[in-house]
Amino acid sequence: YGTLSSLRNSWSQPGYILPNNFLTTKEFRSLPSEIRQVESQKIINQYQLSQSFNIPNLTSWNSVAYGASHVVAVRGDGGLFTWGVNSSGQLGDGTTTTRLNFSQIGSSSWSMVAAGLSYSAALKIDGSIWTWGDNTYGQLGDSTTTNRSSPVQIASTSSFTMVKCGSYHTAAVSTANTLFTWGL
Repeated sequence: YGTLSSLRNSWSQPGYILPNNFLTTKEFRSLPSEIRQVESQKIINQYQLSQSFNIPNLTSWNSVAYGASHVVAVRGDGGLFTWGVNSSGQLGDGTTTTRLNFSQIGSSSWSMVAAGLSYSAALKIDGSIWTWGDNTYGQLGDSTTTNRSSPVQIASTSSFTMVKCGSYHTAAVSTANTLFTWGL
């Protein structure tokens, strides 16, 4: 999983468009191994991606996170955007359709995002946590193992300051400085 600074180092130009052969370029090979381990060839073979990914101007983004093959990001105005593979609903757009271009999810009230392998989590400005995507191991924290293709609020009785995702688990810190974890 990557960080905003690793993206800025590789793609610092506004509106930079990745070339069709991006996965074999020097820029891709120079990314941290955690980002490269996205099963790149599997994604290409499965979805036959022949288009470029449009990467939005990253200088106005506050938070960004990567799953195995999807991206979630919060823009400076609080807008939540996602793009990439969506086989488990990890983009949160109500579908399981892969998106080559980013699309906004919900209103502009988000402050932080996190991503697991095939799921996402986000913190709203009001301190609520919302999750979506693969829920095989309960990593969404909604007391089910049902995948969700749209954001679902969890732990509605608490307010949070931070959320982080592992491969199949999620951790959050409440405003009372209590650590919560769920998933595998």
